[in-house]
Amino acid sequence: MNSLARDGERESGAGTSIREANRITGESGMVIRIDFDQTAFSVVAKDGSVRKSYPAENHSGMVFFLRWADRRGWAIQEIQVDASGDGA
Repeated sequence: MNSLARDGERESGAGTSIREANRITGESGMVIRIDFDQTAFSVVAKDGSVRKSYPAENHSGMVFFLRWADRRGWAIQEIQVDASGDGA
């Protein structure tokens, strides 16, 4: 997103719906798996032209590895795409 703003571009039509979020047990720290749907969206240039379009994605998964940051609480340390396809 920062690079889009820097280049005068923006997203159009982007939306995300969280289907499910679960803590993964047996991991150190805090690990959360999120199952979500992403609407189709476009990257729009400063002049209004569409630079790139992305299709909708259903039942996508991401895994967030969190660490405790003193005085700030939990902070994202790493994000991985979950390609397991199990939707849970």
